[in-house]
Amino acid sequence: MKSSLQGQIGRCNGRCSISSGGSHVWNEMKSSRPRAGSSQAVTSRFSRGSDEKVTAAIRPCLPWMAGAYCLPIVGLRNDLNGSALQYIRMTSMFDAFSPYIYKNKTGVIEISRAMKLHREDNSFTERQFDLIVRFKVELEVHLSNYFGTRVMLAIYGSTLNGFGTCSCDVDMSLSFPAGPPKGKVAVGGGVCPDLVMREVAKALVDYPNARDEQYICAKVPIVRFRGKDMDIEADISYRNDLALHNTQLLRQYCKWDEERLPTLGVWVKTWAKRCGVGDASKGSLSSYAWILMLIHYLQRTEPLRILPFLQYGVHNPSEDQYVNGWNVGFWKFVDVGQSQRIGISAYELFVGFLDYFSTHFQYDKHVRPYS
Repeated sequence: MKSSLQGQIGRCNGRCSISSGGSHVWNEMKSSRPRAGSSQAVTSRFSRGSDEKVTAAIRPCLPWMAGAYCLPIVGLRNDLNGSALQYIRMTSMFDAFSPYIYKNKTGVIEISRAMKLHREDNSFTERQFDLIVRFKVELEVHLSNYFGTRVMLAIYGSTLNGFGTCSCDVDMSLSFPAGPPKGKVAVGGGVCPDLVMREVAKALVDYPNARDEQYICAKVPIVRFRGKDMDIEADISYRNDLALHNTQLLRQYCKWDEERLPTLGVWVKTWAKRCGVGDASKGSLSSYAWILMLIHYLQRTEPLRILPFLQYGVHNPSEDQYVNGWNVGFWKFVDVGQSQRIGISAYELFVGFLDYFSTHFQYDKHVRPYS
């Protein structure tokens, strides 16, 4: 027997109200009113994914269909323990490209601006990133002393791929540049990732800047903990080389559209979490999966594509690079003018993203359970 769950676009921790005509959506939450004109006020009014809370006193009464955020249904089915996604489908409940949605162009521009402000308000500051790098270096020193050989930690994931926020986890891949330590982690002449992670968990017990250490046995074993000084959650895995290259690939896509793509990515991730469909540990999709879906859509916009297929660009066989049997090479050229020539707002692309996966995407052909 399989369990199922559904998330609805726009669902959040407060009460969502939708008028009978579908023209108004707002959150009624207990909080003070944001300062007029501030990014918090703008984001609160138009962003269904922001953390700011609004009162009924500033309900937006706009002629465009803000209800577009609330109507498509995301259906998921997972296995009995809720950890393996078996099925996903978005069902359209509205006409995404009805002129009614774009009747007020000023509203469209203002929502796009709110989306941009939401990303800016939640992005890393330069100081925060410097502290993360310092945190990583200090941890490398501690683990090197513990293992008796040099340990290198490489950051990957949202922290570096262009879609990060100040609240995202810090993912790190551990390696031994000078060779693994003898005895502790060796099995049959090789290195056992499971043993490496168990030793890392032991090492963190005595590390003064770590708490809540947890070893997680999975297909890719990880150690999860929190930093005391910065109060950030961090994951360490062993030789997660594919993830390192995937991070660089996503970063390269961001260079093609440095304004809209990161804005859309952060927005979609926030939306998915608010809908209850953005947590792989609970049987839905990871933030990384939603970003891949967004890129998939932006590679298929018509009549002009927002993003290219970087793996199929001008090919130079000398640039091929294989990791675990996969060719991780991709096109390093960037044509920023391509996306700039396409004058579509972030809001319109977000609605198009919803419409694509609820109306046009062929789930029966292109989705299968991971095994």
